[in-house]
Amino acid sequence: MDLLKRFNMAGIAEKRTPSLKTGELFCVMLIRAAMVRDAVVVLDRPFRILPDYPDSLFFMDALRKVDDLIAGAHIFDYTREKERYRATDGAED
Repeated sequence: MDLLKRFNMAGIAEKRTPSLKTGELFCVMLIRAAMVRDAVVVLDRPFRILPDYPDSLFFMDALRKVDDLIAGAHIFDYTREKERYRATDGAED
């Protein structure tokens, strides 16, 4: 329950997975991963889970909320999604 409170999601504690919104489901999966001691979280194409989110701000903020519990995090995605991460490859346009 304390971890749900970090996400201001204590109200979903009694809900079943099918009734969760995509953002809530992502956070619950992240919380479950963070509960493993020294977990290394791997996000494989997170926009497949969060297709309606325009950028990575949501899940980067979620990772910050559990950064004291995890050993690290790795995000794997296609280069075509790089704009959603607000990243550049250093090349001049």
